Amino acid sequence: MRALLSAGLGTALAAIALAGCGGDDEPESAPTVGAEPQTRIACEAATSDLMTPLGNKMTEEGARLRNGQILESPTTPGLYFVSAEIYGDGIVSRVGTWATENRFGGDAIYAVDDVARETTRWGDGAAEGITLDDAGEASRVCVQDS
Repeated sequence: MRALLSAGLGTALAAIALAGCGGDDEPESAPTVGAEPQTRIACEAATSDLMTPLGNKMTEEGARLRNGQILESPTTPGLYFVSAEIYGDGIVSRVGTWATENRFGGDAIYAVDDVARETTRWGDGAAEGITLDDAGEASRVCVQDS
Protein backbone atom coordinates (compact mmCIF):
# COMPACT_ATOMS: atom_id res chain seq x y z
CA MET A 1 0.00 0.00 0.00
CA ARG A 2 2.84 2.42 0.92
CA ALA A 3 4.54 1.74 -2.46
CA LEU A 4 1.26 2.42 -4.28
CA LEU A 5 0.79 5.73 -2.42
CA SER A 6 4.41 6.73 -3.13
CA ALA A 7 4.01 5.94 -6.83
CA GLY A 8 0.72 7.88 -6.96
CA LEU A 9 2.25 10.86 -5.14
CA GLY A 10 5.27 10.83 -7.46
CA THR A 11 3.03 10.82 -10.53
CA ALA A 12 0.91 13.67 -9.13
CA LEU A 13 3.99 15.78 -8.34
CA ALA A 14 5.41 15.17 -11.82
CA ALA A 15 2.09 16.21 -13.40
CA ILE A 16 2.00 19.40 -11.32
CA ALA A 17 5.59 20.25 -12.26
CA LEU A 18 4.93 19.69 -15.95
CA ALA A 19 1.71 21.72 -15.86
CA GLY A 20 3.78 24.85 -15.29
CA CYS A 21 5.88 24.14 -18.39
CA GLY A 22 4.91 24.80 -21.96
CA GLY A 23 5.72 28.44 -22.56
CA ASP A 24 3.52 31.46 -22.93
CA ASP A 25 -0.15 30.92 -22.09
CA GLU A 26 -1.23 34.16 -23.80
CA PRO A 27 -2.85 33.87 -27.21
CA GLU A 28 -0.62 34.62 -30.19
CA SER A 29 -3.00 37.34 -31.37
CA ALA A 30 -3.10 39.34 -28.11
CA PRO A 31 -3.04 43.00 -29.10
CA THR A 32 0.00 45.09 -28.31
CA VAL A 33 0.50 48.81 -27.82
CA GLY A 34 3.53 50.91 -28.68
CA ALA A 35 6.48 50.39 -30.95
CA GLU A 36 9.35 49.45 -28.63
CA PRO A 37 9.06 47.32 -26.62
CA GLN A 38 5.74 45.69 -27.47
CA THR A 39 3.48 45.71 -24.42
CA ARG A 40 0.63 43.21 -24.24
CA ILE A 41 -2.65 44.76 -23.24
CA ALA A 42 -5.90 43.36 -22.00
CA CYS A 43 -9.21 44.62 -23.25
CA GLU A 44 -12.15 44.89 -20.91
CA ALA A 45 -15.77 44.30 -21.77
CA ALA A 46 -17.58 47.61 -22.16
CA THR A 47 -20.43 48.04 -19.68
CA SER A 48 -24.04 48.41 -20.70
CA ASP A 49 -23.81 51.98 -19.33
CA LEU A 50 -21.64 52.74 -22.36
CA MET A 51 -23.00 50.24 -24.89
CA THR A 52 -26.62 51.42 -24.51
CA PRO A 53 -25.96 55.04 -25.51
CA LEU A 54 -23.69 53.85 -28.32
CA GLY A 55 -26.46 51.64 -29.66
CA ASN A 56 -29.11 54.34 -29.27
CA LYS A 57 -27.54 56.40 -32.06
CA MET A 58 -27.34 53.68 -34.71
CA THR A 59 -28.45 54.93 -38.14
CA GLU A 60 -29.16 51.58 -39.83
CA GLU A 61 -32.63 50.11 -39.28
CA GLY A 62 -32.38 47.06 -36.99
CA ALA A 63 -28.66 47.53 -36.31
CA ARG A 64 -27.39 46.56 -32.87
CA LEU A 65 -24.07 46.37 -31.08
CA ARG A 66 -22.45 43.47 -29.28
CA ASN A 67 -19.13 42.42 -27.81
CA GLY A 68 -17.96 45.92 -26.87
CA GLN A 69 -14.29 45.99 -25.86
CA ILE A 70 -12.64 49.02 -24.24
CA LEU A 71 -9.04 50.19 -23.77
CA GLU A 72 -7.47 53.34 -22.39
CA SER A 73 -5.22 55.25 -24.78
CA PRO A 74 -1.56 54.99 -23.73
CA THR A 75 -0.83 58.33 -25.40
CA THR A 76 -3.82 60.25 -23.99
CA PRO A 77 -4.61 59.14 -20.41
CA GLY A 78 -8.31 59.35 -19.65
CA LEU A 79 -9.34 58.75 -23.28
CA TYR A 80 -10.94 55.37 -23.88
CA PHE A 81 -11.51 53.59 -27.17
CA VAL A 82 -14.44 51.22 -27.43
CA SER A 83 -14.95 48.91 -30.38
CA ALA A 84 -18.01 46.77 -30.96
CA GLU A 85 -19.50 44.53 -33.60
CA ILE A 86 -22.44 46.00 -35.48
CA TYR A 87 -24.93 43.33 -36.48
CA GLY A 88 -28.60 42.73 -37.28
CA ASP A 89 -30.96 41.19 -39.81
CA GLY A 90 -29.79 42.05 -43.31
CA ILE A 91 -26.73 43.92 -41.99
CA VAL A 92 -23.21 42.96 -42.92
CA SER A 93 -21.37 42.44 -39.64
CA ARG A 94 -18.48 44.84 -39.09
CA VAL A 95 -16.57 46.51 -36.26
CA GLY A 96 -16.80 50.21 -35.39
CA THR A 97 -14.66 52.22 -32.96
CA TRP A 98 -15.62 55.20 -30.80
CA ALA A 99 -13.82 57.26 -28.14
CA THR A 100 -14.99 58.74 -24.85
CA GLU A 101 -13.51 60.17 -21.67
CA ASN A 102 -15.90 58.19 -19.47
CA ARG A 103 -15.63 54.43 -19.75
CA PHE A 104 -18.99 54.04 -18.00
CA GLY A 105 -20.98 56.35 -20.28
CA GLY A 106 -22.35 59.77 -19.42
CA ASP A 107 -19.83 61.87 -21.38
CA ALA A 108 -19.48 62.75 -25.05
CA ILE A 109 -18.80 59.89 -27.43
CA TYR A 110 -16.99 60.36 -30.74
CA ALA A 111 -16.88 58.19 -33.86
CA VAL A 112 -13.23 57.62 -34.73
CA ASP A 113 -13.31 55.29 -37.72
CA ASP A 114 -15.26 55.16 -40.97
CA VAL A 115 -17.57 52.39 -39.78
CA ALA A 116 -18.55 54.31 -36.62
CA ARG A 117 -19.08 57.53 -38.60
CA GLU A 118 -21.22 55.74 -41.23
CA THR A 119 -23.41 53.78 -38.81
CA THR A 120 -24.02 56.16 -35.87
CA ARG A 121 -24.92 59.78 -35.23
CA TRP A 122 -22.03 60.45 -32.84
CA GLY A 123 -19.76 63.43 -33.43
CA ASP A 124 -16.68 63.03 -35.58
CA GLY A 125 -13.63 62.44 -33.40
CA ALA A 126 -11.35 64.00 -36.01
CA ALA A 127 -13.10 67.36 -35.48
CA GLU A 128 -12.06 67.11 -31.82
CA GLY A 129 -8.51 66.02 -32.64
CA ILE A 130 -9.21 62.39 -31.68
CA THR A 131 -7.72 59.83 -34.01
CA LEU A 132 -7.52 56.08 -33.92
CA ASP A 133 -4.28 55.30 -32.04
CA ASP A 134 -2.70 51.98 -31.10
CA ALA A 135 -5.27 51.37 -28.34
CA GLY A 136 -8.13 52.00 -30.74
CA GLU A 137 -6.68 49.50 -33.18
CA ALA A 138 -6.07 47.02 -30.36
CA SER A 139 -9.68 47.31 -29.15
CA ARG A 140 -10.78 46.34 -32.67
CA VAL A 141 -8.54 43.25 -32.51
CA CYS A 142 -10.10 42.32 -29.16
CA VAL A 143 -13.59 42.38 -30.72
CA GLN A 144 -12.46 40.29 -33.68
CA ASP A 145 -10.66 37.75 -31.46
CA SER A 146 -13.43 37.20 -28.95
